[in-house]
Amino acid sequence: MNLKKMVCGALSFTMLVTSGVTTYADWSKGYQFDFYGTNDEKGTFSLFIESDSEILKRTLEKEALSFELNPEENAENLIKYKFSLPADSTISFALDGYGEKDNSFVIFDKGGRLIGYTSILKAVDQDGNEIISDISISNNIIQQRFDKNINLDNISVDFEVYALQTTVDRANSFNDNFSKSEWISRAEGVSLSLYPIYAFPTNSAMYAAWDTVVSKHSGDSHWSNENGMKDQFHCHNDFASAKRPWNLEPWRPDVGYASTIAAGCNPK
Repeated sequence: MNLKKMVCGALSFTMLVTSGVTTYADWSKGYQFDFYGTNDEKGTFSLFIESDSEILKRTLEKEALSFELNPEENAENLIKYKFSLPADSTISFALDGYGEKDNSFVIFDKGGRLIGYTSILKAVDQDGNEIISDISISNNIIQQRFDKNINLDNISVDFEVYALQTTVDRANSFNDNFSKSEWISRAEGVSLSLYPIYAFPTNSAMYAAWDTVVSKHSGDSHWSNENGMKDQFHCHNDFASAKRPWNLEPWRPDVGYASTIAAGCNPK
């Protein structure tokens, strides 16, 4: 999927979704997404954008939606992104192994499967400089609040939302992130050797990349200790991203992320 860059003078919002699987509701600020969750059960979630500002224009071009907003006088400078999710599904900050956030988000269904994720929510001015906003989430509502002294006419907001598909589709997406993978035998045991094309720059992208690994390899006979392997995966991305391959070993103990780091991604 090619990411598109928005350039406009007014506040803009860009949403990217998986091609061919997302439908758009017939309301000016609302969108409905199709996904496949636990056991490949099909479902939908929706997003409604609530702002003090009036939407002047909505443009749909292939996978990108853009909006121009007219800030009202004395507006609260607040944008709410309200997600309506299936029962017991959640959206939350995507956290790294240390529990730190980067203002990207992940959506899980009641079975604990990743069904969607977002890019980092951020705003920039006309020169491309990032504008600080206070971002919080509660009850499946993301709130982005700007200082009242900021003129929203000069700010662009880019936000990307992805809905994930069937296990087969997710496994096929593996090749978008990795050039190769194979199980190899080493002196101490088997290892899943991964050759990532690049390091994953956001917390949510790392979750999504790991999901493709699980979708492709969790049915393999050597697959086990998924949580421990996930910590090894995150450790390689955070501290050994230039190394090739990333060797994930299911026989290594599940000791938690901090201890995995302390052991150089190879806990014993």
